[in-house]
Amino acid sequence: MLGSYSQCITLKVPKDITFKSSYIRLDFQVISAILKEYFDKTTTINIVPSFGMCLPDTCSKWEIKEIFTKVYRWKSFPIKPSKVFSYNTIELDTKAWILLLALTSMIIVIAVATLLDILALNSPMKDDQSSESEFLLEEKKDKNSNILNKILEISTCFSFVRNLEKLSLAEPSKDISCIHGIRFFSMCWIILIHTRYDLTALFANPTYLKEWNIGFLSNISYSVVAVHSFFVLSGFLVTISTLKKLSDSSFKIVPYYIHRYWRITPTYAIIMATYIILYQFFVKGPMSVEENSFLEICNKGWWMNLLYINNINNISCMGWTWYLAADMQFYVLAPMLIYSLYRWKYFGIIFNLLTIIAACITSAIISYQYDFPSSNFFIKEKKLDLFTRLYYETPWTNIGSYVVGILTGWKFFTDGKLQLNKITIRIISTAAVLISLLIIFFPINTLNVKFTNAIFNSLHKPLWSICISWLILFCLTIQKGIVHDLLSLRMWIVPSRLTFVAYLVHPIIISAFVNSRENLIIMDSSLVIFFFLMFLTASFLLAFFITVTVEIPLRNVAKYTPLLKL
Repeated sequence: MLGSYSQCITLKVPKDITFKSSYIRLDFQVISAILKEYFDKTTTINIVPSFGMCLPDTCSKWEIKEIFTKVYRWKSFPIKPSKVFSYNTIELDTKAWILLLALTSMIIVIAVATLLDILALNSPMKDDQSSESEFLLEEKKDKNSNILNKILEISTCFSFVRNLEKLSLAEPSKDISCIHGIRFFSMCWIILIHTRYDLTALFANPTYLKEWNIGFLSNISYSVVAVHSFFVLSGFLVTISTLKKLSDSSFKIVPYYIHRYWRITPTYAIIMATYIILYQFFVKGPMSVEENSFLEICNKGWWMNLLYINNINNISCMGWTWYLAADMQFYVLAPMLIYSLYRWKYFGIIFNLLTIIAACITSAIISYQYDFPSSNFFIKEKKLDLFTRLYYETPWTNIGSYVVGILTGWKFFTDGKLQLNKITIRIISTAAVLISLLIIFFPINTLNVKFTNAIFNSLHKPLWSICISWLILFCLTIQKGIVHDLLSLRMWIVPSRLTFVAYLVHPIIISAFVNSRENLIIMDSSLVIFFFLMFLTASFLLAFFITVTVEIPLRNVAKYTPLLKL
């Protein structure tokens, strides 16, 4: 019962009235034994009854909760108030106007740079001198170029046409072509998981919750290993790149770190600033009142995201970006792990394997000590924060997947192709498929034994990572078969290059849709699929625009700064 949000916030009061209308959403805690049993057995998602009201903005949250608490005690209701969220009409503040001005200026720069680029490309080459003036379009340096030509040369970094061409026409590396398919499908999986989880806020038919834990969608949505495919890919690609530079003595540690930070942080910062500052002004609805409380946390802890430590503290802004923090932390440690393999083969193997084992043991101990379930989808709200902070997002429980990627990259770089006969390859491939299916479709919601949960939490991530590593080695060395052909299709190249931005923006898109809805939805599986495809399309379209206008231009600018070159 959410009421009419739009009618409440647009309500006009007489001029002599000193207060304005304020939308209030009151969430309740189920205390009836019968209702509590129903909610606990029919769903693993923390769904609570909500009640929307339109009250004067002079009423405080504490007063509202206190009134309903007294009513609950008086009438012995089966539910009691737990949280109060309020929303008042707000106008753009100074920070919002500054950000809008900055974004507008960026668009103007891109438009001007694109226009200059088009004019230069279409200008005829009358003689050698005119041909000389067009060297900037070919991105070649000339010591005798004047200041104006240098400015024009740099301006081409922001040309939409040129950056679109770089994104769409660059030739893929034949050695790692299947990586694009793995990356794209992993991103689709993550969007599906978040779609299914976030849509529970809009359920108008609680009876559908009985079907929520049954079927194909349920199994793949409850699995949390999708992100570990990215850890494996990241470790693999970093290892290949680093070993190449170590081999030709061109590896430099300072540019290694600076280039990485510049590669992802500016785009990350722009998206985060837009989310923190502008989201609340453009996304309005009965569900947005809770999102606004998350934005208040971002106002305090945004700087932790830019330092990539937001996964090891109690303040979490843009919670899904814990992966970026963990990946950056692993990237910092990677040279030590990779160099040990490069310099001392057997010591390096042991060192890396011990790191994986340590991560497994740490996961088991933490899981057992705090009695964590086998997935964050099977944990109630009171323990969810503890599960997230101590186990799910921490680097010491996730580094194993990254190190598996490092070992895979080292194996591929040093040996090239797998030196195995066909029978052995088939046996390993069959085992990898069976283990992967077991991890995804095993009924982990039935694991109620403390020790069993600890074992599962300890092993499922490295086992999944090993299966993904085998898939990579199989595709890159055998280079034939339906799996290789599917993952190596050229159609995955561009979407694969958009996954970084798509990962950042897709939860914002899903949240904006959910929070702007005024009415609940009668949900079923076909509708979930429809929303997934809608969010998938919207995420990659927005990622395409941001990549071409922000990420690639900033990458181009790095060419003019020695420290940013790699």
